[in-house]
Amino acid sequence: MPSVSAILDRLEVKKINPGACWGAGGWIEEEGEKIVPSINPATGEELASIVQASQDAYETVASKAQEAFLKRNWPGFYLSFI
Repeated sequence: MPSVSAILDRLEVKKINPGACWGAGGWIEEEGEKIVPSINPATGEELASIVQASQDAYETVASKAQEAFLKRNWPGFYLSFI
């Protein structure tokens, strides 16, 4: 079984990571004042840290999500799975 650090490396998790993403490759890189640790609940070890996203970043994510939703042909999308 691979180690936790090997898995994090393969996932390209850095020591400090962005806190907001609007889709594939859409990580919003920001300089944040607040850094939030991500803790392994089994060991208590800090795995990585996340920059707390700003209000602007959250608004960008919501805007991109709405834009994607409105562009999708939802009736055809649903029927394609039947």
